[in-house]
Amino acid sequence: MNFIISLNADISNITLPVFTLQPLVENAIKYGIEPREEGGTVSILITSENDRIVIRIKDDGNGMSQNKLSDILTENENIGTDQSTGIGIANVMRRLKIAFQERALFSIKSNVEEGTSIMIILPGARNV
Repeated sequence: MNFIISLNADISNITLPVFTLQPLVENAIKYGIEPREEGGTVSILITSENDRIVIRIKDDGNGMSQNKLSDILTENENIGTDQSTGIGIANVMRRLKIAFQERALFSIKSNVEEGTSIMIILPGARNV
């Protein structure tokens, strides 16, 4: 397993809610990389774009179907099954909405056998 962490922005004035990145990275490892015999890479890239902070978490793991992704994003995940990734993601989305008064954006893109990419866009220090 490889990790790439790149910070290309001043985030000293940004405070993230507790457990924002951890469940997303954990899901990338547990569901994307761990099942693959050859392993893979998880990257975290933080940049500043147009007075906003952009956090990208990406893995080159198993990815997921569009149906699975849709279930996760609409919180229709079956709680109590082994595939309970939607719980952590739904909680991250809720915490971001509360912390940034709905000014935070959250998106996930995924393709089977190609990996998953999550993007979080936060208001910059001037907008918090």
